[in-house]
Parts: sequence; structure tokens; C-alpha cells
Amino acid sequence: MSKKFKTGDKVIVKATGESGIVKSCDIVNLEDGKKVEVQYIVKLGEGFNNWKSFNKKELSKVETSENETYPKFYHRTYKDENNRQITLVGCVDKEWFTNNKTLSIGCAVLHPDEESNEIMGYKIARRRALERPMCSLESYLKGEFKPDTVGGIMDMKAKYIFSHIENFINK
Repeated sequence: MSKKFKTGDKVIVKATGESGIVKSCDIVNLEDGKKVEVQYIVKLGEGFNNWKSFNKKELSKVETSENETYPKFYHRTYKDENNRQITLVGCVDKEWFTNNKTLSIGCAVLHPDEESNEIMGYKIARRRALERPMCSLESYLKGEFKPDTVGGIMDMKAKYIFSHIENFINK
């Protein structure tokens, strides 16, 4: 017996191999009038013409191997040739309303007269990434903000901070 599908499930049409998303289900009376069948309305592409109706035997669910939990945090500590140190934390989260991914970056700068404490730098940068980030990005692409992308953006932000360090150190 096939599984039931919920609205929002990703499915594949067995006959054609097309993939789509279940948008709703409907109960349809069969020809004899005594039996009913559940029909799933599946969006196979853009435009209303690509919304088609299938029964559960014609569909199979796309199994996802990843159960991603959000927010995800990435951090790096940078030092320059003058022994100045900064810690950056990138927070990747999903926007609850649009389901788009967001990236916010927080920064902690080690003042020249302070002793190095990476744990405290991480805590400060993490709090700033959540509450008042130095930069914030939103992506409409599903696969955006992977660890390599976040690391590259943080590398560029670190380079910017080191070249404008006077704006980030309060005297």
C-alpha cells in the first residue's frame, strides 16, 4: 500500500519521471458512485497548466537524506601581520515566512591592549550575528550559503575589517 502524501511533499510521477510538489488533495467519486479516490494536485512547473491531478499509485515520494536544522553557525578567527585579531561568526537561518535562507555575520575585534581569548571572541561575534549583524544577506536559491560560500564571504569581510580597522576599534 502506498503512503499518503501531505501538502508540500516532493514527489515524482512514476510514468514520466517528472518531479513536483503536492499542493492539495481532493476526494473524487468514481464512476460507479459508490467508491471514492483521493487525487493529489501536483505542481510540476511554473504556470497553472502544469498543475495536474494524480492518484497515490501514480506518485512516489522523494526521500531526502538531509534533515537540516537551523540556525547553523560557522566561525573563523583571523590574524594579520600586526598581530591584530578578529573573530567572525556566520549564522545561516531560514526565514520563517518565505523559507528563504539568510546569512548574518557578527564580528568581534580584539583590542590591541587585551589578552587573546578565542572563546569570548566567539561568544561576542555569535551574539552580534544574531542581534545586530554587520552584514545580512538573503537568498532565494535553495542550495545557497553552504560552508564554502559562508567561508568565502567571511574571508572578504575579514579583509575589509583589517583594511578599515579604525572603524571597528572603539578607543
